[in-house]
Amino acid sequence: SDQIQLIWNSAENIIVKNTTVAMDGWLLNEAGGRSIDFAYCDRDTPKNGVPAGCLNGNAVFSVANPGSVPASCNSNLGICHDYDAPGSKSVGFTFSVKYDLTVNYDLYSTGFQGQLDEIRLYREALTAEEAATLYESSIRSVELRFDEPPGQAIFADATSNDFDAVCSGATCPDSGIPGRGNQAARFDGVDDRLTFGNARSVGITGNSFTVLAWVKADDLTGERAILGTDDNGNLASLLLSLSNGAPQIAFGGTNSSTTSPTALTTDTWYHVAFRYDADAQQQSIFVNGAQAITSAADRQAFAGANALRVGAARGGNYFDGLIDHLVIVKKALAVSEIQRIMREVPLFNLHLDEDQYLTLQNYAPGVVGLSYEGAGNGIATCQSNGKCPALGSKGQMREAAIFTDDGSNYQSLSLADAAFTLSEYTLGLWVKPRHYQPTRQHLVGKRSPFGDDQVNYSLLLNPDDTVRFTMDATDCSTAQTLDSAAAVTQDQWNHIMATYDGATMRIYINGVLDANTRAATTPCQYTDQVVYVGGVSNNNNWSPLDAELDEVTLHGVALTDSEVRAIYDYQNAWYDVTNQVLVQIDAEAPTVSLDVNTVLPLADRLISISAIDASSYVRSVTVSIQDPNGAVTTPTATADGEAWLVQFSPTVAGTYRFTVEATDAVGNKGAITDQVVTVDDTAPTLGGTASSPGDNLLSLRGTVTDDVSGVAADSLRVTLLDAQGVAVNGVQLATVVGGNWS
Repeated sequence: SDQIQLIWNSAENIIVKNTTVAMDGWLLNEAGGRSIDFAYCDRDTPKNGVPAGCLNGNAVFSVANPGSVPASCNSNLGICHDYDAPGSKSVGFTFSVKYDLTVNYDLYSTGFQGQLDEIRLYREALTAEEAATLYESSIRSVELRFDEPPGQAIFADATSNDFDAVCSGATCPDSGIPGRGNQAARFDGVDDRLTFGNARSVGITGNSFTVLAWVKADDLTGERAILGTDDNGNLASLLLSLSNGAPQIAFGGTNSSTTSPTALTTDTWYHVAFRYDADAQQQSIFVNGAQAITSAADRQAFAGANALRVGAARGGNYFDGLIDHLVIVKKALAVSEIQRIMREVPLFNLHLDEDQYLTLQNYAPGVVGLSYEGAGNGIATCQSNGKCPALGSKGQMREAAIFTDDGSNYQSLSLADAAFTLSEYTLGLWVKPRHYQPTRQHLVGKRSPFGDDQVNYSLLLNPDDTVRFTMDATDCSTAQTLDSAAAVTQDQWNHIMATYDGATMRIYINGVLDANTRAATTPCQYTDQVVYVGGVSNNNNWSPLDAELDEVTLHGVALTDSEVRAIYDYQNAWYDVTNQVLVQIDAEAPTVSLDVNTVLPLADRLISISAIDASSYVRSVTVSIQDPNGAVTTPTATADGEAWLVQFSPTVAGTYRFTVEATDAVGNKGAITDQVVTVDDTAPTLGGTASSPGDNLLSLRGTVTDDVSGVAADSLRVTLLDAQGVAVNGVQLATVVGGNWS
């Protein structure tokens, strides 16, 4: 309004009673007036009505005649003190007589000092969720969710910054792999990598930042880069990696890296966060939301500006395994903020994608269960015979599990982990009801299976196919319930999510908020109960579940309306066609044997070789024969049914050495070496005598030897001929003992 209030000190005998005068009132009396300077002052104690905050003697004094200025003032300037500290907004003047004045003034304040960016004006009042979304999108420079279907070369940035990650040909990671969120990208550890933006455009160069990702490594030897650049030089070569399993942040050069003291293990999901605080000059590493290490306050900021790589850095160091939900934030996040982003993916994600063949082979109660994606290695097991759901049905996403009411058993799976006991959560699944049931059917919940108590969270189908969301209060017995208004549809896939944020229970059906109610309590924290997926009896008060289930998830936070909708939209749009191919992994060598006598005559013959492979089949058999003179031949072996035949044509008598090698369908080799076969072309040496121990008796005996092959059993026969050469009494078998016959 171009006005300012002037509060005068009556003790100085100018304007009494702290009169307030508008500035424009002074400006009317300019004739013959003189100028003064003035500013706000501070006083330590109230004086004559002037508020506390003005220091005595530090007010602005100015007069028309410099000669009347107090001795403490500069007589040339006519101003005692120009005090610009914030205070009570009062000005003091001292005059010996009344003057007409022209007041020249400057108004200033403690205005913002810094930088402003992205100033926006909206035509409507944003909700708290919309404001939070805007904030997150402004500080998240990159968010790669890796939720693309198989065979993709472009991985979308979920922010509005358009830092899509790209790859080409054989260097693309596998997409569409079930991950910690929806899908993940699988890197081969050889040459797979993604490229996007550059360090400067993303906001890493010279600034604070936090990089977060879920990783599940197949190989942890050496450096395995999660994110980095191919730059060289001090502070210009970014490497966020697993160094022999230990998370590491490095900028290049000396005193620019920090490594976690604890290494990760393979085949396990971990959430890792790499933070740099430019103000504190510190590097920090977090694993599963907990701080693992913070460096000394002597780490200079990263200075590189080249393109960023996912799964590779510094010209190699390729990651081997799965990466999911990689986020880059342009600030040093607090621990709570890191944990909030970590909890954006489920605590567990039970895909139920196991194949129908698992049921036939090794899916046994309490022995081998169904894997779920979680912070560790998760297994969901069925409890006893007859209570295991069938597998391999066509699901909303890939395969699904079939829970059947067989009239006697409640088919279910159980997941046991203390981390699943929660005070805030989101429970979600896809359900395809098969038949109406007369009483409630249990879908998923952490509760007692035998009653309505000890319920941390639970979802059920009512007899009319509406959804019931229930939990117990802190006493683990007082039920808090919420029923949906809409019913799910029989023989169709329906998406259900239930959230609790510490104050309100909500049910969402197919991405839309259906019902909510206030329930300000801490849910039952009974940790001994497991999470049941599928039917439980509740003391036989409920019906067995007769439905198919898919994509069962549990989040450790209450998702917002938009987050629930985003999950539904993504999974609802998923389309896949499964071609069933049974792949047999053959790691065993064929078994080989040579079906031949160890001694053979000097004559051509076919030799049979037995070559068997239990896992696949024998593709080829090779034979090598060394004769007594050292010459080697390689006759061709030909398949004949299940046997292999080879022609053996010895040329001289003596020892022959056989080597046989069989190769199966995948290249495994089995062999026999140096099997000896003797070729014998020399007759045995035979001698004998005859004696007559009595009338009509003739005793024959003698020796028989064969130094090469020996004498065959039951091969020495004797025929007695009379004088005319006619056999008497036929052929008789001689008894051979050692080298003697009789």
